[in-house]
Amino acid sequence: MAKILKANSTTSISAVSILLLAIAWPQAAEMQTTPHGPSIAAGSRGVVVSGKPAATAAGIKILQQGGNAADAGAATLLALSVTYVGAFCVGGEVPILVYDANQKTVKLLEGQGEAPRDPKAIAWYMQHGIPDGDVKAAAVPGTIDAIVALLKLYGTKSFEEVVQPTLAILDAGGPSWYRDTGSGQKIETGVNWQADMAVTFRKLVESEKTAKGTREQKLQAVSDRFYRGDIADALEAWYIEKGGFLRKADLAAHKPR
Repeated sequence: MAKILKANSTTSISAVSILLLAIAWPQAAEMQTTPHGPSIAAGSRGVVVSGKPAATAAGIKILQQGGNAADAGAATLLALSVTYVGAFCVGGEVPILVYDANQKTVKLLEGQGEAPRDPKAIAWYMQHGIPDGDVKAAAVPGTIDAIVALLKLYGTKSFEEVVQPTLAILDAGGPSWYRDTGSGQKIETGVNWQADMAVTFRKLVESEKTAKGTREQKLQAVSDRFYRGDIADALEAWYIEKGGFLRKADLAAHKPR
């Protein structure tokens, strides 16, 4: 679970899969670490907390650059998607709750995708059930659209700005494997997935920068490329190769809720 609170402001944001407390303030608190104990964070106006130090640092950086709680949440989620891959990734889902302290209302950005619409896929599910840990069980990835919606509705920063800490993580490289947080199993991908993911994120940044119009329209260009452009084409090819049921039409039909 994740939560973002803002001091002297109105927004609290929660997201499944991480724990995040973020407050927009002029000077962010620095994290202290002990040699053999838990990390300790202190601050008079707020704190960013997540399952990974690099993701926490991403959220703090955006706050230091003048971003608000939504901006910090987006940056932290993007960083977690590449540092906590066994539990959460761009191909997954991330429900986000937004609490307005002035209105005392809670809004949900569902961050979840639909199952494949192909009648053959539905017939297969009816006969075999939903397989565990198989690409056939994959729903439309909702993470990117949820983050874009969060920035559109509540943020102030661009996608390019909030993804910069994640690009720095990816450019530093890393192992070709990740550890599944459920089973503890080490999963070998056999590819330099950090470099591939950096290419994808930079394509999304490119779409935002070249799009014309308002900030919201530029952010929409990010989603459009992922769900309806060449990235969707690549995803469809991968689903077909791996025996999955999702197709570009499923991605194109996705809408944030």
